[in-house]
Amino acid sequence: MRFGIDKKIITLVTLAIVLLGVSFSYYFISQEKKALLLELDERANTLLKSMITSCEYPVLINDLDSLSKIANGTMQQKDLVSCDIENKYGKELFKAGDMKSVDSRIYTGSILTEKQKTGGGEDLILGTGPQEKETESIGSIRIALSLVSLDNKLVQARRTIIIIGLIGILLVSLASSWLIRYVLGRPIDELVLGIRNISSGNLGYKVPINTNDEIGLLADSFNKMATDLEKGTVSRKYLELQVDERTFELRNSILKMRKVMDGITHAMAMTLEMRDAYTAGHQRRVANLGCAIAKEMNLGEDQIEQIRIAGILHDIGKISVPAEILSKPSKLDKNEFNLMKTHSRTGYDILKNIDFEWPIAEIVLEHHERINGSGYPNGLKGEKILIEAKILGVADVVEAMASDRPYRPALTLKETLDHIAQNKGILYDSQVVDACLKIVSQPGFKFE
Repeated sequence: MRFGIDKKIITLVTLAIVLLGVSFSYYFISQEKKALLLELDERANTLLKSMITSCEYPVLINDLDSLSKIANGTMQQKDLVSCDIENKYGKELFKAGDMKSVDSRIYTGSILTEKQKTGGGEDLILGTGPQEKETESIGSIRIALSLVSLDNKLVQARRTIIIIGLIGILLVSLASSWLIRYVLGRPIDELVLGIRNISSGNLGYKVPINTNDEIGLLADSFNKMATDLEKGTVSRKYLELQVDERTFELRNSILKMRKVMDGITHAMAMTLEMRDAYTAGHQRRVANLGCAIAKEMNLGEDQIEQIRIAGILHDIGKISVPAEILSKPSKLDKNEFNLMKTHSRTGYDILKNIDFEWPIAEIVLEHHERINGSGYPNGLKGEKILIEAKILGVADVVEAMASDRPYRPALTLKETLDHIAQNKGILYDSQVVDACLKIVSQPGFKFE
């Protein structure tokens, strides 16, 4: 089954739209959570101010009955699960509920009262001299508001955002597919059909011209060439020249298609970098170092291009890893690390159905494999690992160690090179390590 250029572009555009939709959904959900927490904080502050005003006098005269009535009335408020009131000596005056019984958010306020002083500093209740007001704390109130309602609202908001996002992704994908298929794919299919008819000797066939772009001009040229051939007025030399020109134009059109695919590939990589600031530029730097290693090893241009594309996309599977794990400022625990390790398999699943000219998905899948079988996800050894994946594996390790991460600062270049040199022939391919050491050890080397 032929997988045309238009279908490749549609697949890449759809993937890019899905990845952008997921990223924006994470963003809007986090903003909704912040707004709900702010609303809860404002409500708690209003409640605390009201209680402080009502409880000031009962606390001041130690009227526990009045204080209990006020506090019990307040306990009827929605989501209020506990309330503790103490005097300034730490003695408990009122307690209701358990702050640890449910998931809750705790707020504390001081009960303040005014005291009056004369110019001489003596405390007065009534006086005629000049006075200044001061406050002193006579107790504190601590309340806990349940987060259950907030969590329910957040679940509903998340559901709504996901539904809207899915509908938006579907509509944009359908519109993009239609646009690419009929604006780009259809003229190319008609042109290919025309070339086949003309080359088979059907010189009376005319390629439909539906556009005024390069493809339309190319179709018009083939029609004119077929007409001239049919009339017998074209010399062989002139025909060869015409074929060369049309072939050149067709190659330019294909190059433009590749540029479009390359742009979409970069857009997919940038989608991941939007979620994780610490990996911004990481994929590009790994791709550049991988290409430099491949050139040092005298690999062919096709292999170098494979490494470049796979390098740009090698961490695309991290789109499925929660953002809090990607940016965690401490070492990952076992479960978190196991979740992180799924990114190479997820990247393979995202890319496997795209009809690249090379095994890009397989390279992404294997870039964490190690030659002694200690890597993941399949524990491959030695020659069973693609050479392109071995190169990206070394480039990935060197760039990651030499860069700042959320859980540690960057290591020195010497520490990084010592690591790959010590594990040469154990974790990493010897030829790849030798080429990498030669490149990185050059004076003035820096990641680009």
